[in-house]
Amino acid sequence: MKKRFMLYLFITIALTSSIITLLIGAHSKSIISRNIENIKDDISLRLENQFNIYDNFLLLIESELKGRAKNALVSLSSQFPDYEVTLSNSVDELKKIASDNGVDEIYFINKNGIVYNTSFRTDLNFNLMSIVDFEPFLKTLFGKNEIVFHRISNSTLTGVINLYAYFSPAGSDYIIEVSININKYLNKIRPDFWQNAIKNMFHSQLKYVSYLKHIDVYVMNDDKIWSFINEGKTVQFNPTLLNQIFNDKEAKVTNDNLVTIYKSISFDNKNESWSPAHVILEMNFDFEVINNFETQIILYSFIVCTIIILISFVISSKILNNYITARIIKINNALKEVTTGNYSIELKDRGGDEITEIASNVNILSATISKHVSSLEELMPICASCKKIRDDKGYWEQVESYLLRRSGIKFSHGMCPECTKKYYPHYRNKQTEKQTEK
Repeated sequence: MKKRFMLYLFITIALTSSIITLLIGAHSKSIISRNIENIKDDISLRLENQFNIYDNFLLLIESELKGRAKNALVSLSSQFPDYEVTLSNSVDELKKIASDNGVDEIYFINKNGIVYNTSFRTDLNFNLMSIVDFEPFLKTLFGKNEIVFHRISNSTLTGVINLYAYFSPAGSDYIIEVSININKYLNKIRPDFWQNAIKNMFHSQLKYVSYLKHIDVYVMNDDKIWSFINEGKTVQFNPTLLNQIFNDKEAKVTNDNLVTIYKSISFDNKNESWSPAHVILEMNFDFEVINNFETQIILYSFIVCTIIILISFVISSKILNNYITARIIKINNALKEVTTGNYSIELKDRGGDEITEIASNVNILSATISKHVSSLEELMPICASCKKIRDDKGYWEQVESYLLRRSGIKFSHGMCPECTKKYYPHYRNKQTEKQTEK
């Protein structure tokens, strides 16, 4: 019984501890997952706020940039009064003219939207009509004789953030365009202003989360995706992944402990602000520390539960042995002594429970049996004729009554063959004849 009980006890404690370990592990993982989600959402919110801050900052300097671009276009319109003159300068010459007029680049655009001459060699022969939704805007400029500004935006070919301004002389079929590089302009105000202020404003997110290893911000410009933080960096997304990013507003790519989360952020672009229509936030997490932490939690929980199992098993075994098994063994041994005829057994059990009651009943049983046996072992005066027995008070009574009263023995009456022959010879003779016939 003890072995079976201890086995059941061990299984019960082991199962309970295992369930507790699994619950602790699952709960810990749930908490960590929620924290990661909160961190991701917090970073996204911070990024959006920082874009708004940057947008407001650009609005502050936009009037000065527009003034500079306007002065440059007024000057350039006199230097390039007709189409033939716009063809006369080389790229390097146009670069110097742009610098002299306080802008970064000059572009000449024909009626087909082709950049046929420019200070920026990369844009030479580029078709501006190929830019989505840009063709209607461009067609309204020809021969307008008015300076028009386009909102601050990323260059389609380079991703650089520029302010663009356009002018087309009256009745002409070409456009003079100038651009001012925002980052260069800021760095002229203060050396490395973009690097130390604006760029670090976004990279500062890495300081808040130790397992956030890399962050990047990508701006959608037509069919190209440019890095906003790392100027000139372009990326190509898998079409399936890109669709998931925009349809589900989020996508996750997992590689062992490395998890890359892409989150889509949209802006309203009110008041022709710079904020791009679509921004993709890239966050690279290294969850090795977290995964190790989860493993450690489960391992420590398992170790603790194992220790609890061992301690509980030892304590339970000791309690079982001292308060149950040992007492039952004493009772069993006492009963064995009674079966051998030893009725002097007296159990002393002070547990105050059912086992104590059993021990008391064993004592009572032993005393009762001892009393009856003692009575039966005494010399009993018996009548030589009628076989009555005289009790200790001097009364004579039948053997049946005497034994019934003393030991509880009950008798069933019958007649032996000798007495049957003596007292009922006729009945005896009939029985003998029947046996003979058989």
